[in-house]
Amino acid sequence: TNTVSVTGLPSASYKLTLKSGTTTNTVPTREYEEPLPNSQNPFSDITTSQLNSLEARAAIALEAQGIIGGYLVNTNGPVVEFRGYNNVNRAEAAKFLVNSLGLDESQFCDYSVAPDVEEGKWYTKYVCTANKYDIMVGGDDGFFRPGDWVNTAEFAKMIFKAHSLTDYPGYTA
Repeated sequence: TNTVSVTGLPSASYKLTLKSGTTTNTVPTREYEEPLPNSQNPFSDITTSQLNSLEARAAIALEAQGIIGGYLVNTNGPVVEFRGYNNVNRAEAAKFLVNSLGLDESQFCDYSVAPDVEEGKWYTKYVCTANKYDIMVGGDDGFFRPGDWVNTAEFAKMIFKAHSLTDYPGYTA
């Protein structure tokens, strides 16, 4: 059974717990009123003045948990950007969901999952794993379309399937 819980604590702090089977991943509790030291910010495009925003704190906490990454910019050494203004594509959504569940993406890769999922791409192992667990599948034409954007309804469905949620009004097994 997969569960997700968000617990509100005193002083506007939150604890996010993601549970899948026997694996539990908890994002550390953070006080959103305290400034976050810039040394804990892995993203060059999240400025010091933005560190207290919920969006910045969420990105930094999710990166620390290995759920999300960033975009490597090759300018004078390794620089990683969050790019919070970007849309999320299907490949990125697969990575977020697989990592948030703590799934071992190395075991389930069948490169024939879709003709447009190429061997050796950064997203291939996440797409294969999401497909194996029926979190995300390709279209009726057999293509996965890893570069296509995900809208809110699609992402809600993916989260629903990822966490094996079945308790909602109107659901029949």
